[in-house]
Amino acid sequence: MPDTRRPAAQPLGAVLADLARDHGDRDFIVQQDDTRTTVAETDALAGRLAAWLADRGIGRGDRVAVWLPNHPVWMGLFFACARLGATLVSVNPRYRQAELQHLLSKSGAAMLVYPGPDGHTDFAAEIASLDADTLPDLKALTVFLPGGAVPEAIGPWPVTELDPAALPDSVPDMQAELDDPVILFTTSGTTSAAKLVTHTHRTIHAHMTGNAPFFGFDEGSAYLAVLPFCGVFGLTASLITLWTGGRVVTIEAYSTTAAAELMHRERITHMFGSDDMFVRIWHHDRTAYASVRYGGFARFTPGIEKDLADMARAGVPLHGLYGASEVNALFSGQPDSLPIEERLLGGGIPAHPDAKIRIRDQESGKLLSVGETGILEVLAPTNAVGYFRNPEATAKTIDAEGYVSTSDLCRMREDGSFVYVGRNGDVLRLSGFLTDPAEIEEAIETCPGVEKAQVVGVTEKGRTRPFAFVITDGPFDEKAAIADVAGRLAHYKVPLSIVELDAFPTVESANGLKIRKEVLKRRAQEALDRSAT
Repeated sequence: MPDTRRPAAQPLGAVLADLARDHGDRDFIVQQDDTRTTVAETDALAGRLAAWLADRGIGRGDRVAVWLPNHPVWMGLFFACARLGATLVSVNPRYRQAELQHLLSKSGAAMLVYPGPDGHTDFAAEIASLDADTLPDLKALTVFLPGGAVPEAIGPWPVTELDPAALPDSVPDMQAELDDPVILFTTSGTTSAAKLVTHTHRTIHAHMTGNAPFFGFDEGSAYLAVLPFCGVFGLTASLITLWTGGRVVTIEAYSTTAAAELMHRERITHMFGSDDMFVRIWHHDRTAYASVRYGGFARFTPGIEKDLADMARAGVPLHGLYGASEVNALFSGQPDSLPIEERLLGGGIPAHPDAKIRIRDQESGKLLSVGETGILEVLAPTNAVGYFRNPEATAKTIDAEGYVSTSDLCRMREDGSFVYVGRNGDVLRLSGFLTDPAEIEEAIETCPGVEKAQVVGVTEKGRTRPFAFVITDGPFDEKAAIADVAGRLAHYKVPLSIVELDAFPTVESANGLKIRKEVLKRRAQEALDRSAT
């Protein structure tokens, strides 16, 4: 097994090559249909994909947007970019035209890799609706598993097929350096549209190797990858599994039944995800957890505490976690030594031995003592280096010492661990993804008759859902607006309702007139509750 303590950092393509040389026959990715891809096969795929990308003009410093579900080819493209010194731009498969437009524009991606229709989404149709005039850097499209004839072009962009059986046999030399950007993750802030968090080979390597011992990964580990590789949560757990010699078990279309079956078949030892995922599997099949050694979750769902406590008392090894794109997911976990109620809270002890945390009062700027609630700040080798092409946002988030301000409200415990209290600001956690309401508001404001929009979160059947209010300047059709937004945004961002108002509730502040989102949230929840009775 590789040295999981703190080996010398090296570019990720070289890491994979070393693992393939020393442990190439081990399974790395196990798919739902029981197709198995070894470490050596992943390295070989990455090398040939790197040659294929290089033949198409992709080299060091270029960006490749990957809009694919969990698949060995996704991981192959990640390590192919890592070999070339290119940067993978991670695109959530749930994203639609509006999110894709924003991401391609902000990243300056030269190529977009997308799948054929999956029964839910016609990805080519979403691409066809893009505004090409705002995407001068995008030069080519590549379709993987097209499911039909491959078009010569979509709009102004030529289309080629990515066929793993037809890749070049040659493998280009390693070209990346440690501080080259290797991946851009999408995140949402409280005041602007989605930003692109930049991680380098160095920061990802530090997380992969430095955080693995904390979570108990080893050669016998089997991680159930219900989370997408495109997100920091899903990718970092998969890379830790690779480093320590375990298996990543992917699930193409999540269902509770499928997850439980895979947990039995593959003797899953590690799971990470939302709290309600753990509870649903528990109610479906309690024996599915028989081999699980570590279950880490983020707290998304109100009113689920009793179910989680019941599971923990029955022996399911559940732990509250903390993570963010800026500090890497699996940043911390609650220790086993705590009482169950405390162990199930978000937060915990930083997993990397060199990580430091502190709590700062947002108003006074003073550092706070144990038990006081303020903004969590993190200094760690796993921190992102900033926001891509956004120095202003980077300067606001990372201070001169290198601490990242997470914008999350937390409090320290006496033992040096911390407790996540809540998100500071208006960001919503929808279907497990941090979502800036501004993304949804911008889409609504393009609908006929809408002048301004405000979006808040409401609780429906234990889940947070978006609810919108608008000020109109002409005829407005709520159903048509919802249908319009549904055609351009991921399904979980589509508002339950869009209510017209004469004016938004406001209050004067030192910084000017502020919209009272708490009033809108109360009105939205009341309206939803009335409609349910």
